[in-house]
Amino acid sequence: MERIPKRLKKQLIIGGIYLGIFFLIFGISSGFLWKKLAGKEKREFAPLKVVFLKFFPNQKNWGSLLLKVKNPNSEYGLLSFSYKVKFLDQNQNLLKEVLGKDFIYPLEAKFISFPKIEIETSKVKEVEVSFFDLKWKKTSYRDSQLLVRQVHSGLAQKPEVGYFWVDGIVKNNSPFPLRKVKIVVLLKNRKGEEIGVGESWVYDLLLEEERYFKVVFSKEAIEKIEKEIDPQKIEVFAYTNLMKF
Repeated sequence: MERIPKRLKKQLIIGGIYLGIFFLIFGISSGFLWKKLAGKEKREFAPLKVVFLKFFPNQKNWGSLLLKVKNPNSEYGLLSFSYKVKFLDQNQNLLKEVLGKDFIYPLEAKFISFPKIEIETSKVKEVEVSFFDLKWKKTSYRDSQLLVRQVHSGLAQKPEVGYFWVDGIVKNNSPFPLRKVKIVVLLKNRKGEEIGVGESWVYDLLLEEERYFKVVFSKEAIEKIEKEIDPQKIEVFAYTNLMKF
C-alpha cells in the first residue's frame, strides 16, 4: 500500500478543518434563520375590533358615520391597515362602499369619522366594516399625548358660514412636532346618546404648543337634533397622523 505524502496529508487535514468550520457556521445560521422564520409563521395577532359604530341620517340624501377601532395587542401596532365600510339595505344589497387607510398603536382605541356620506339614508339598514392589508410592527411607543381643554359650543351669529360650532384648545404634550392633528367632535343628548359627529384639522403643531380649533356644523347637519344637543355632554378627541414605530 502506498503511503500518503506528508504534504498531501497535511493539506487534507487543513481542508477537513475548514470544511468542518463551514458546516458548523452554516448549520448555526440555518438553524437561527429557520427559528426566525418559524417564529414569524407561528405568530398570531388578536384582530382589530370595532367597539363602536353609529350611522347618523342627517338628511334624506346624506348622513354621517362614526366608528371606534381598538387594537387589543399590547406589543404590536399597525404601521398601516386598510378598511372597507359597506352600507346595506334591508335585503343585504350594497348601497355604497367606502374605502380608507389608517394606522394604530398597541392597545389604542381611535375614532374614524365620516362627517358627510352621500347616500339615501332611509335605505340604510346595516353597516359592515372589514379590515385588510394589515402591516404589524412591534413597538413600545404609545399614542402621542394630546390634551384638549376649554371646550365651548354655541350657535353661530352668521348661519350662512356655519350654524353650530364647538371650539377649544389642543396642546401637543408629545416629544415630537405633529404635522397634522385631527379633531373629532361627538355630539350627545341629555341621555348621553350619540346624535352627531363633526371634524376639523390642526396643522404643524410644535412641541408644547397650544392651538385654537373650531369645528363648524351646517344647519343641515344638525337641524334634526339641534334641540337635543346637551353642551355639557359634548366630547372632543384629538388624534395625530404621527407614526412613531
